[in-house]
Amino acid sequence: MSKNSSQASLRAGDSDGEPALDSDNESSTTSVIPSILTSRQIHGRTYQNFSTNTEYWAPNDEKQREAWDMTHGVLLMALDGKLFRAPISPGTICKRILDIGTGTGLWAVDVAQAYPNTEVIGTDITPMQPIFVPNNLSFQLDDAQLPWTFPDNHFDFIHTRGLVGAIKDWPSLYSEIYRCLKPGGWIEHVDFSLEAKADDDSLPKESPLRAWADVLIRAGDKMGRTFRVIDESKNMQLIRDAGFLRVRERRLKLPLGEWHGDAKWKTIGKIMQAMLDDSIDGCGMYVLTCMLGWKLEEAQAYIAQTKKVLKDDSVHAYFEASIVFAQKPLNALS
Repeated sequence: MSKNSSQASLRAGDSDGEPALDSDNESSTTSVIPSILTSRQIHGRTYQNFSTNTEYWAPNDEKQREAWDMTHGVLLMALDGKLFRAPISPGTICKRILDIGTGTGLWAVDVAQAYPNTEVIGTDITPMQPIFVPNNLSFQLDDAQLPWTFPDNHFDFIHTRGLVGAIKDWPSLYSEIYRCLKPGGWIEHVDFSLEAKADDDSLPKESPLRAWADVLIRAGDKMGRTFRVIDESKNMQLIRDAGFLRVRERRLKLPLGEWHGDAKWKTIGKIMQAMLDDSIDGCGMYVLTCMLGWKLEEAQAYIAQTKKVLKDDSVHAYFEASIVFAQKPLNALS
């Protein structure tokens, strides 16, 4: 982000128990405080109000935070406890890690605990992170779509997750990540496909679960922020275009419901079911009414139909997650 734009950090220990705000200069402090502390109220849910630059579709209230925490748990379980796929081990010299779009901050907290000698920074546009965190972790309120203030060749690892439908210019974001990584440093981008799939005939074409993909794609196109960044592995090519090498992807099939025969994936499916049941109200209502212009009653009826399908374990649906990691060349100049 530019020096004159809004950036603030949260630190623990203030006497009133609230996160403290530090900004780059007085003028940005003045602009930050009203925008980040006044959430928008829409249909009984609250949404971020960081800036006019970013229009994000998910709520920032307690119910949605619980859904994001469940998503973290699902990925941790699916990866057998691993926090990332990039080839970084506890013995690797790793001085600085950046987590973009940190959300509730659980991934950053876990990484900071796993790497106590590493400085970890998590950034997001809404202050939903915990106050009491490991000493080597800090959170900053920042819009990753603006030019960054971080210096060149600064981080050893930059991680981002769940930014589908939030980024207007993916090449620009990957370019900033490339610039701020040290030569030999790693990027990892984790995101999700919105298309519900099934490997059998249990998910009808007319199912509202399938229709959500079209709804979200239309909403993303209207915003200029695609929900299809991992479809056909588009992000892999964009990461290559930014200059990264050794680009790899791992795909995960995350079941929806308890239909899977394996105990681990059955548990994951149960959590996925609860996560979507928690989040579809806030995310769906915003997308349908605010972005696509549906009437409130129409949106409520559609969400109710979807929730009914969510609880039907005869439907063997799943969503795909994509984990892409790549390395900045060792001989890179910037």
